[in-house]
Amino acid sequence: MIVVTILLVAGFGLELAVTYFDTPHHGTDASIERVEADPSVEVERLGGGYVMRPAEGESAIGLVFYPGGRVHPDAYLASLAPLASRADVTIFVPKMPLNLAIFGQGAAGPIVRDHPEVDTWYVGGHSLGGAMACRYAGNNPNRVDGVLLLASYCDRNVSDASLRALSVTGTADRVLNRDRYRATRSNLPADAQFVTIRGMNHSQFGSYTGQRGGAPARIDFDTAHDRLVEVLVSWVEKGTRDRAVGRISSPVAGSVAAVNLSRARPSTGVMADETELSAGFSKSSPWPLFVAIGLAISEVGVVMALLPVTAGGLLLFVGSIAGILAETEYVDSPWPLLAGLGVVLVALGAVIYWYTGAPFSVEVVIETLEFGRTVAYRGLAIVTAGIVSVAVAIGGWIAKASGAPVEP
Repeated sequence: MIVVTILLVAGFGLELAVTYFDTPHHGTDASIERVEADPSVEVERLGGGYVMRPAEGESAIGLVFYPGGRVHPDAYLASLAPLASRADVTIFVPKMPLNLAIFGQGAAGPIVRDHPEVDTWYVGGHSLGGAMACRYAGNNPNRVDGVLLLASYCDRNVSDASLRALSVTGTADRVLNRDRYRATRSNLPADAQFVTIRGMNHSQFGSYTGQRGGAPARIDFDTAHDRLVEVLVSWVEKGTRDRAVGRISSPVAGSVAAVNLSRARPSTGVMADETELSAGFSKSSPWPLFVAIGLAISEVGVVMALLPVTAGGLLLFVGSIAGILAETEYVDSPWPLLAGLGVVLVALGAVIYWYTGAPFSVEVVIETLEFGRTVAYRGLAIVTAGIVSVAVAIGGWIAKASGAPVEP
């Protein structure tokens, strides 16, 4: 009965999490209808995502755009459609698993492979999507010509790659982690272009509202999109001209009204990633795999009555959950969350052990641990995993405070 209850609670919690992430922010009806009614843009719904093409003529430039966390592809139709009509770009906005690009880092791969008619490929994205697109570019340098980051940053070093790079932010954006943004500027090539649009907030890179942690914008959506489009079109057209004359791409010259342009500073003291990856390889986040492995390991420990194995599997499980939420920036640091999950495990395990009626004596505890495969053993293993999780979280927090590089 207790095992069934635990499974029901775990299943309910998982269902809540899936429901939350699978309920994304959508673009406004007006923004979607306006793009679909635009005669200069051909809009196609494909696999939960969208493809936008110039209505007349063939396009030799492609952009695979990764949506932000919990944002639907339709939220980017209005802000990106002018690239199709004005710069002859075919834009692909794929639907991400659970609306999190961290689970779909390789989404650009099949798109690039299935469209050999495209000569120039850019990958980009908004917020979390931009970071994951940059990972794809770093892992597949032979397939990508440039990276486009909107309210985002590249958390992998691609400074030595032959990539054009554009990073656009808004002054009213309170969602973007500014510290990480500044710390990772040198991850982009030295001639990357950084643009700031005055008055623009995080959700105005799309056409949605309700952004968690967002701040009111100082300009309306139409103004924000007009300024953004001018930057994007200028950047793409500059790349097209440079490619036509065989020049190496350089930052866009000139300026845009109400937009500040600045060159990136050359990276200093940053080592380039020397790992060579094949063109078809796309590295994904390991955390989802670790979640499954952690649960499997814990069950092996239960069957074999090996407390370190059981507790270690549960620690890997909760640590991976903390890692996922930290990597997707739903939490600033994994350590407080890991500590909180550890406390929950201790409480849950204690309740399970108490419910079995087993006394809290040293002799009974030792006997339970030696025998294993009982509900009481599960309770003790969960308590142990919780205590270890709290200890690891405290150690991680101390190491972070001291400046030591640590990972969850």
